[in-house]
Amino acid sequence: MTTRRTRLGMIGTAIAALIAPLTVAVLATPAEAAVDRRAHHLETYRLEKTIELEGGEEAWTYLGCRAGDIAVDGMWRVDNVDDPNPQLGMFGDERDVLALASYGDTDARYWLFRFLNGADGRAQLKIFVVCLEGQTVTQWGHSHNLVLDPRQSGTLSDVGVGAMDYGWVDRCGTDQILVAPGFSINDGTARSYGSWPEPNYRGWHWGFVSHHATTDINLYARCLDVKTGSTLGHRHNILSYFTHGSAGSFLNLPVTDRTERQLTCDTHYWGAVGAWWVSDPHHVWHLGSDPRPVTRAHSFWNDGGGGHGSYLTLRCLGKRTSHGFS
Repeated sequence: MTTRRTRLGMIGTAIAALIAPLTVAVLATPAEAAVDRRAHHLETYRLEKTIELEGGEEAWTYLGCRAGDIAVDGMWRVDNVDDPNPQLGMFGDERDVLALASYGDTDARYWLFRFLNGADGRAQLKIFVVCLEGQTVTQWGHSHNLVLDPRQSGTLSDVGVGAMDYGWVDRCGTDQILVAPGFSINDGTARSYGSWPEPNYRGWHWGFVSHHATTDINLYARCLDVKTGSTLGHRHNILSYFTHGSAGSFLNLPVTDRTERQLTCDTHYWGAVGAWWVSDPHHVWHLGSDPRPVTRAHSFWNDGGGGHGSYLTLRCLGKRTSHGFS
């Protein structure tokens, strides 16, 4: 028996024949590439150097990260000053060693330091820089560049004698991370007693005890984008937080010529930018800090003549980025 095909059936068959290759073609054409959601590693490392200063000596020095990397924080630590000997006219101790400059260069890989040994004895110091690699680790066949703004700077002129503090507000955007806060003291001398994030984390706050009315202080910082550069049509977020927010971790220091306080980042985070503040800068001295991979160790001298308070917090960066997004 012969099957009869109606005109309507023939039209339907023809339409189906036309649609079929189109459907196949749509499926065969690559759609928009799926976003690679796999996270990337971020790497930091530190460099350090020992320096010695003779009594009364002033000197510049620096540390430099590898080409393409970012100096996100620099720090010093005064380790020792030769014992004073009043009978020989030698006076002074670790409190008399001044860090007159600690800041990032216009080239983001370098950190500059200047010290004055105000003691008569020889001083031994360590200097450190925390380096953040300028791109994520290459994984899954690609990497992402980190995006850093040019260095920002400002000047405080003729700050006068005594303790003072100054804040930079809203220097970075809401989608940026402030890194590399630093300072340079000129036309006089001063001692730093605080370096601290603003409450909204977009600016920075410094404290100094100035010894001369003519002292000028230059301030510096950089802004790092939270979002990485785009590769293969996607980006990642850099994860970060402060261990104790902008309120800080408070502790009354013991009366001693050296005590150490430490803060440590959570698992899977690197220690990046340290912050400290002392309540009474006329009786407590910050001798510097040691930036270890996930811990920041601060050294203080408390003469016991006033307030004993100290505040610490630490900016931590994730060892891995967020998942990818378009």
